[in-house]
Amino acid sequence: MRMLLYVVVGLVVVVVAAAAALPYVVPQETLRTTIAGQIERATGREIALGGDVRLAVLPRPAASLGGLSVAGAGGVDGPPLATLDGLDAELALLPLFSGDVQVDRFVVRGLEIELIVDEQGRTNWATAPTGSRDAGTAAEPSGEAADAGPTGAPPLPAVSLGDVRLVDSAVRYTDRRSGTVRSFESVEGTVAMAALDQPLTLELAGELDGRPLEVDGRLAGLAPLLQGGATGTELALAATGLSVNFAGDVTAGAAPEVTGDLDLGVEEAAATLGWLAGETLALPVESLDLAAAVAASPTRIALDQLELGVDDVRGTGDVVATLDGPRPRVTGRLDLGPVDLAEFGMTDPTAAGEGAAGDAAEAGAGGGGGGGGDADGWSREPIAYTHPPVDLDLTVSVESLRSPPLRFGAGTLAVDNDAERLLLTLENLGFYDGDVAGSVRVSPAGDGLALAKDVRLENVRTGGLLADLAEVGFLDGRADLDFALRTRGASAHDLVAAADGDGRFAVDRAVLKGLEGRPRLEALRALLALGGEPGQPLRIAAADGTIELEDGVATNRDLVATTTNLRLTGDGRIDLVNRRVPRYRLTPEATGALAGASPLQRVLVPLLIEGPFDRLRVRPDPAAVGSGAVEEVERALEAAGEKAREGDLEGAAETIINEGLGGALEQFGIRP
Repeated sequence: MRMLLYVVVGLVVVVVAAAAALPYVVPQETLRTTIAGQIERATGREIALGGDVRLAVLPRPAASLGGLSVAGAGGVDGPPLATLDGLDAELALLPLFSGDVQVDRFVVRGLEIELIVDEQGRTNWATAPTGSRDAGTAAEPSGEAADAGPTGAPPLPAVSLGDVRLVDSAVRYTDRRSGTVRSFESVEGTVAMAALDQPLTLELAGELDGRPLEVDGRLAGLAPLLQGGATGTELALAATGLSVNFAGDVTAGAAPEVTGDLDLGVEEAAATLGWLAGETLALPVESLDLAAAVAASPTRIALDQLELGVDDVRGTGDVVATLDGPRPRVTGRLDLGPVDLAEFGMTDPTAAGEGAAGDAAEAGAGGGGGGGGDADGWSREPIAYTHPPVDLDLTVSVESLRSPPLRFGAGTLAVDNDAERLLLTLENLGFYDGDVAGSVRVSPAGDGLALAKDVRLENVRTGGLLADLAEVGFLDGRADLDFALRTRGASAHDLVAAADGDGRFAVDRAVLKGLEGRPRLEALRALLALGGEPGQPLRIAAADGTIELEDGVATNRDLVATTTNLRLTGDGRIDLVNRRVPRYRLTPEATGALAGASPLQRVLVPLLIEGPFDRLRVRPDPAAVGSGAVEEVERALEAAGEKAREGDLEGAAETIINEGLGGALEQFGIRP
């Protein structure tokens, strides 16, 4: 027994002595060639080792490499796939005798990875067959692998990581087809893990395209991932303007998946998201935050119990993004609070620029009405329309919606988008104390857009609508409207000038009001109130007609409106391009108590409404009566307007009747 012990001890001494002496008796070139050959056979890549190689067994197994270079896939020109300034590794000796791997120190210095896509779409990281540089050999399944269990995976060794560091490293990505270049540089990081089934922590910091980025992570255990299972995961990303926090499970294997709770916060959204995407983004959003239960795979991302904030807009919902089609597709539902599109720079593209309408009205106010006006009332600036890059099938509810110049109440919108068009379907959306339904279709068209609206208004209060839409609000009542509009253009002016469509309207319970300071319109009110209560607002029992729109000019030929003792018919045009009324003719006819006054029937002269929207001019139609009658009526209108402006509405009505109509009758040889 004693002799056997001496033999064993002698053998150990010889083996240890040989291992300790190996690095000193084997030439450096032989070490480099041997190690490079082993890595080449394992990776199928050409390997170059230009620096020193040091190996040691005692007092602990250690290795040091320098100047390592890994070639990229054949056919792709450019730098090596990976280069390494240096690698230092130390293992604990005793655990190796029991098959365990305890990494005391593992430091990678100056690792640089170059990922390249060439002009033909080939990549320099394409997988190379293992052992491809030695095609005459083929791996045979080992008995150990065959006995590994039902999954065919060998049992995992016991591994622990101590001082594991990445120092001054970088990853760069270049796509020569698009000219995209991304870089993650000055990377420093640490990894720690007591065992494969114990928590692993990761800290990583670097600069992504020049902006600092920090990554902190924690895995409940690495072993489940290596075996194709799931493990608990915590991940935090932080950068200027960005914070991402995730807590949940990550599953590896053939069907990788991420499930858990996600919190995202973005400031300076255009710059931050553009930095992440690697491209310039024109976003009308300043901040974005969301919290949701996420379930993600390579082809699908689902956000349930979503809490969303976009600037001041808050909402909840459930959204699913599908990623395996030609374009990403987003489906689901969002329930939002008040939304003001003006805050996102989104307004009606046909809205005039600030102050432009008033300037145009001033320019066209002179003369006898019906002139050309100034088309610059509408902006000629190019419309900044960006078609959504994803397909959408969303149902969105809002508490209220402001799309200047219009305001909406609570309701629902269906958003449907593909590569060709964006379709918004309004479903009983509140609109000026009434409802609006219909659809709006927007499509890219050259340098601008094509717009189609099919709208139905029900029981809408006209006063607020006209005030917001055309800055005139003297007609307040209830209205129904069906209208179809089609247009296209690269600016608001172009859209208005190309507008075509048709529709029908009906108004009832209307009141003509708010004419103070507009003598002729006030006189018109007094004239149309014949037989009514002096000094009371004119009430229109009902009015209806049709509209035809061609090249931005609306034509109405069949207006019929009724007041207490009058029936009015109207026809004419409204020039939306120049924001003026070239000519609109109102023809009154006595009804009710005044129907039998035949002299009155002869002198109820047709009136012409003309001029810019905010300076409309009303005058008798000279083609319908003699010149003397016109002068008398015009004189009466002027006098009545002055009295109305002073608040004497009763006196204004009497002036119309006694002076205007009386003078007109006298021109016909009739004394009332």
